[in-house]
Amino acid sequence: MRERPSDIPKLIDHFLKKGAAKAGTTVPIVSADALDALLCWSYPGNVRELKNILDRARLMAEAGYPIQLEHPAAGVDGTHEWQCSADAERDPGGGFENHRWPV
Repeated sequence: MRERPSDIPKLIDHFLKKGAAKAGTTVPIVSADALDALLCWSYPGNVRELKNILDRARLMAEAGYPIQLEHPAAGVDGTHEWQCSADAERDPGGGFENHRWPV
């Protein structure tokens, strides 16, 4: 995922839709701060780690409210330390700061 950060938004959308369908709930949106954090994370566990983070964040977020920064952060070894190496990796397509998920 480090080599293809532009895939992360598509994977976020996919995993949130799949998880919501399985749970019989609506697909949550992701706040801009949480999205930025998700785009910054290095994902040492690769795609499975992203899926697990999103599953936990979806469960922690209150129904009808967006996933916030503290939801995915709590799923990543208990810290809020996100590691962005470059703006291009955080925002590969541009304009994410005003984007509301799902797409």
